[in-house]
Amino acid sequence: MFGINGKYFFADHIAADASLIFRSYYFGISALAEYHGAISKEPGLNAYGGAGFHLGFVSAFGYSATAFGLQFAGGLEYTLPDVPINFAVAWEPYLMLSPASHFSADSLE
Repeated sequence: MFGINGKYFFADHIAADASLIFRSYYFGISALAEYHGAISKEPGLNAYGGAGFHLGFVSAFGYSATAFGLQFAGGLEYTLPDVPINFAVAWEPYLMLSPASHFSADSLE
């Protein structure tokens, strides 16, 4: 799995996070609202949590489906000073609502 991610801060602690996700036979889009808060005096070290939606498209071996669900996120991130690059560890459970209900809590990224 790989993807492209962007984040925009509307205020000091509130951000919109959008991702494009690519996997074998799969393409997904997610958008989340997140709250960020400092966890130490170290500048750039934050904890965050949020929720949003996920839309995915699967096509393989004559089967195709569109999946929709809720996505949650929580984690730690460190943003390098003076450079727009950060490193993060996130837990991202999700609840698929369509085409079939499914909950997964094993998404550590």
